[in-house]
Amino acid sequence: MLARGQDDFIWESNETVAGSGTFGDWVSQSQFPSGTDPAMTPVQGAANVFWVGTYRTAAGTPHLIVNGTQSGLAASATHPVPTSVDRPLNLPPSK
Repeated sequence: MLARGQDDFIWESNETVAGSGTFGDWVSQSQFPSGTDPAMTPVQGAANVFWVGTYRTAAGTPHLIVNGTQSGLAASATHPVPTSVDRPLNLPPSK
């Protein structure tokens, strides 16, 4: 589950056990404050179901979040290292 928090970052919570309806702690997933609510889509992979999410930053840059592991980032007490990958998408050419 993805949601835009009061701090404008995108947060994720996963079920503790598939189908249980019990969710774990919220973890920040976005690198930048969001200007929109996220849209999330489940994707059926060969071995599992995963999800992708999209949002636009406050500056309007579209971003794609894909669940996975992100390493090498410094964490802070208020913004822990995300467990998903957040990537900017190219903007369409302007007229």
